[in-house]
Amino acid sequence: MRLSYVVVQFESPFHVGRYSLMDALDYVPSDTVYSALEWLRHMGVGDAPARVSSAYPLLPAEGGGADVALGSERYLLSAPMPALWSLAVSGAKKVKRVETQVKEDKRKDVKGVRFVPLECLRRGELRVRDAEEEGLVLECGGVAASWRSGFHGERVVRAHNRLSRNTNMADTFRVAAFSPRVPYVVYFEGGGAEAFELLGELGLGGKRSWGLGKFKVVARGEVELPDGGDWAVVLGAARPHGYAEAVGAWEVRSWRCTRGVIGPVSVLLDGGMIRGDFDLETIQRTDAECIKRLDPLWIWLS
Repeated sequence: MRLSYVVVQFESPFHVGRYSLMDALDYVPSDTVYSALEWLRHMGVGDAPARVSSAYPLLPAEGGGADVALGSERYLLSAPMPALWSLAVSGAKKVKRVETQVKEDKRKDVKGVRFVPLECLRRGELRVRDAEEEGLVLECGGVAASWRSGFHGERVVRAHNRLSRNTNMADTFRVAAFSPRVPYVVYFEGGGAEAFELLGELGLGGKRSWGLGKFKVVARGEVELPDGGDWAVVLGAARPHGYAEAVGAWEVRSWRCTRGVIGPVSVLLDGGMIRGDFDLETIQRTDAECIKRLDPLWIWLS
């Protein structure tokens, strides 16, 4: 299976929340990327990708190997930690070819690892060990990435003024956002990368009129991945059906449309694993033009 990808460098923080203005994720979920691309389609932009992933932070490369080089910085392509692997590295479950070699005081840090090198998923193996200094090293087959808490950015708060309808005076409110320190990657199938270049000028997430979520495409490429396997690891927010087994974090979500609301529905979050003959849903309202795509890309894991 061949996937294309774009590496994007955010020029401003992005706001993608689930519950309130003061809630901010540290990555951009696939359903947010789909919504932005759908808006481009309504504006007449063609050749948009047919299927996409969430936007994940690249991992700083350790040693000689690197997938992306930007100036003096070298990075590895990343993917969400598979759900069963998370249990394995935390010591809750044994998984073949997934192991942890860290000191006892680093166990809490291991539980915080949420992204792993894409190469490790392709190989179906992962080893987590102590770094020589601070943090951890995630490695497989000669490829290694460093992991430190907060390496990819920080949460910030943006203040904004609006005119109060009650007092006709300035009313200050705040919005949480995430300010990335590293580039992010989005995988896609079909279409071209040009849609992402246009999307970068408009921004991803909420409060784009403030300039939030703007980015530039700094690299692009393709990766070869397995065509099949025992488990599918979803690269976004998915609503599967027809599956034999699903493991991972589930969440109940709803989305506000121009008219009305879609949901609430249960979705399997990034890194969730599905086994069996499954399909992923796209849901929409029947009484209004409002669609929510919950069919992201996935990677096969043996």
